Amino acid sequence: MNYMNIFNKLYKGSVITDIYALILFSLVSLCFVFTSKVITPTIILVIGYQFYRYFKNKVSATYFFTTFFYLLIYAAIFYGSIHKIILIALLIFLSILYFKRNITNTPRYTSEIIILIFSGLILINHFIFPPYLKGLDVYIYYFLIPFLFLGIKKQNFNFSITKSIKVYISSILVATFFLFITNIYHGTLFLKTNTFFPKYIGIIHVYYGMFLGAACCLLLYLYAVKKHYYNTFIDICIFSILVILLAYTGARISLIAVIISLLFYAYTKINLSTYKKVCLVGLLLFGFTFIGTKIPRVQYGIQEIQHLYNAVKTNNKEYLINNSWRNMNQRFLVTKYTLQEIKEHFLLGIGIQNVTNQISNKIIKDGYKHFKPINSHNQYLNVMVSMGFISFLYFIFLLLYFIKQSNNAIYFFLFFLIIMFTESILVRGKGISLFFLFTLIFSVKRKSLDD
Repeated sequence: MNYMNIFNKLYKGSVITDIYALILFSLVSLCFVFTSKVITPTIILVIGYQFYRYFKNKVSATYFFTTFFYLLIYAAIFYGSIHKIILIALLIFLSILYFKRNITNTPRYTSEIIILIFSGLILINHFIFPPYLKGLDVYIYYFLIPFLFLGIKKQNFNFSITKSIKVYISSILVATFFLFITNIYHGTLFLKTNTFFPKYIGIIHVYYGMFLGAACCLLLYLYAVKKHYYNTFIDICIFSILVILLAYTGARISLIAVIISLLFYAYTKINLSTYKKVCLVGLLLFGFTFIGTKIPRVQYGIQEIQHLYNAVKTNNKEYLINNSWRNMNQRFLVTKYTLQEIKEHFLLGIGIQNVTNQISNKIIKDGYKHFKPINSHNQYLNVMVSMGFISFLYFIFLLLYFIKQSNNAIYFFLFFLIIMFTESILVRGKGISLFFLFTLIFSVKRKSLDD
């Protein structure tokens, strides 16, 4: 009973409205590496039964949409293709409604079209450069997410931004809780930095950090619009736990991005004089810097940067060759060679599917025998080297357009803008789906969305 009271306070009782919705959310919560072979087909069966209930008029179209839309948000962090399965189910449902209903409204589709144009550029790139169409399935979210919102607008469905954020944060908390249980069971919960903590949901620490950091910045959004997740005390505890987890899992850039977003929030939203704001932000920055430098993985990263700087300054190629497997040295080499590729293939790039192999092969060919192939680790450079200058300009336009539309969601975009400098976050399904899902959620302009 207490659980249901808490749940009703979070969502006002409109996310999980019956036993079948509860089963779906529960099954998604249990979708991990070691359970997916059983959980995934079970979820597909329940989804099929929900379609059956809809066709038999046992549930309304609004019920179906509401359940699966929030389930889609909830499933983003969990293992495997479950998120994609739910997205496809929603698209099938909206397609059925398109032919079933005679709706003549013509809403504005500007945001969706902007993303679809970029997805078109991605498709063209895959046709220009061999191996043709290889890896295109990874970028399917660039097509599917905009089409989802085209359908939502066409069918006049409503959703709540606040509720969407609460569902998302809940999914992060549930996934993290089960990760703790799973790591304890397998004996992999260490007191020191643990980059393998999220492996049981099939993601590396970088993407887990992305999910945690996005949750932090969405919490900031709630307070910017004078709302909350549960209450102020609980929300501060949640924010603190998420930040600690960022440090614990070694998600350095996400931790830095969250701190910068928090400082920006403090400066723009706290009602103090400019002088006091500057002092407060300065104190917070000093405190975070002091604490941050005590984190082992941060300390190790600083040492690597110092050694790398000395090697580059003294032209010590032997050090770079012998240590080309180290994280910072890898990043330095891949950035250096990416810039060279950009100079040589400025207009059209080298092809999305060729970035990792072509650049890595050149690095290894030049004698860096211990180098392990990685992508550009910079979303901006990745777009430039893979798709060329014209597509890069369009990508920047896309980001600026949505930032302009964001209002109080600036913390979410600021977080992603920062992590894109050290991670190619939009070359994997998890990153693409999370970023564009909330980007389009924030772009929808209706008064009822912030209920």
